[in-house]
Amino acid sequence: MASSQPPDQPDTATGGTGGDSAWWVRWLSFVWRRIVRTLLAFVLGIMVVSGIGVLVVERTISTTLLDAGFYTNILAEHDAYNRLYDEVLPDPETRSMVEGDLTNAVGNVEIVTYDDIVMLLESIAPPEYLREQTEKMIGNVVDYANGDTDRLEVYVNLAPALALERVKPVLIAYVQRRIDEIREEPPESTLCSPAHLDELASGYVEVYREIAVGDAPPSLPSISVLSEPCRILLFEVAFGASEVAAFLPGDPMLERAGLDPRMVKGLQGRREEIRSAVVAGDTKGALKVAVPPLLSPVLDEGIGQFRAEFLDDSGRMELIDQLTSGGQPDAAGFRADADEFRQTSLEWRSRARVMGVALVIGGSLLMFLIYLPEWNLGLRRLGALLTFVGAAGFIGVLFVGARVLEGQLPRLLEYLPANRATGMEDFPPSLTALIGDLAGSAAGRLAQGPKEVFLAVLIMGAALLAASFIPILVRWLRSRRSEQLH
Repeated sequence: MASSQPPDQPDTATGGTGGDSAWWVRWLSFVWRRIVRTLLAFVLGIMVVSGIGVLVVERTISTTLLDAGFYTNILAEHDAYNRLYDEVLPDPETRSMVEGDLTNAVGNVEIVTYDDIVMLLESIAPPEYLREQTEKMIGNVVDYANGDTDRLEVYVNLAPALALERVKPVLIAYVQRRIDEIREEPPESTLCSPAHLDELASGYVEVYREIAVGDAPPSLPSISVLSEPCRILLFEVAFGASEVAAFLPGDPMLERAGLDPRMVKGLQGRREEIRSAVVAGDTKGALKVAVPPLLSPVLDEGIGQFRAEFLDDSGRMELIDQLTSGGQPDAAGFRADADEFRQTSLEWRSRARVMGVALVIGGSLLMFLIYLPEWNLGLRRLGALLTFVGAAGFIGVLFVGARVLEGQLPRLLEYLPANRATGMEDFPPSLTALIGDLAGSAAGRLAQGPKEVFLAVLIMGAALLAASFIPILVRWLRSRRSEQLH
């Protein structure tokens, strides 16, 4: 009786070798498709995602952190330069921290109040000047970091016709305006005896001494109540060198006042202007004329000392030299460290671009190959991965992450000084608010840096995902055509 088993099928019941071979093939195929290929796809997926991460970091650094506009636009957006004068410096907390330093900055002229110091600083270094200098510094640092220049230049330009040259005229004009606020007190007597004139001149010269050391005299001895001849004699007692006062005893009061010789010389140089005001009975006007020669030596000395200590020959204050003065490393060491770090950064960025591209392309190609001959399945897996990563990065980081950081960072920075546990309770609230606004904008803009990378990944993934359905579309079209033919 003939066997019912087809002749082309091996007899598996008898342990034929053909059946054993088919079992091993099916088993190896199962292991490859379900285990090995899945593990390889997982590893290659990590490889691709890592490459995208490297490109995102490199792109963020190159196009955002190393772009001067990233910093200058944020400062301009929040009006940081005006807010420094309008909000930060007037803050009582800021005043307690910087009042002494700002008083020294204007030559310890005590007649100048703190609020007026802020006003004077704004006149000496207006917001436009601060913006110009800040943007130059940022540009120099960014150019150095990008390798466009070989020397790190961080300086403030205080050359002539800029801030430093405005200090003296601004302060002198301010003190002259403040003189109008000082009350005049009439002398106890209007006698014009030599002794009384000497007493009056001594009181007037005492006002000179107070102005010269930066003090604000509580009152001025008024000369308007004196007769004109008496005022002439009073002036001659103080300034001497006149035939009218030849009979008066002793040296001119200025010679005995203990003033700096440069001040006496300056006052004598303005002798006729002062005399005209005194003769006219203009007490405050006479003192205003005397202010420039009284303050000029002190201010000239302070400005000269500042130039010698902080400025180079071109009128620039090198901030690196100042920040590293007396410390370790010194300016040369700091620059050497900066050069080394810059070189390392440039090399890393160059390698990161190559490595990122290699990981993405290499991982994608290998993932496609391991799915052959089912190339559509490989495209689908790769497309799904890239679409997910691109969408997650583009939506999650750029919108959710950026908005959360931009909104929460200012609140966090405001919370730190308010909480005594942080030890920052004395930090000026106005400065905290400004830093919080800047940090929030920086976080939002920083998240925008890699948007081109994520968008490219999303588009590529969507294209591959769509391409993976081409065989299905082709089979569907063939089926439709076949149905139409029958």
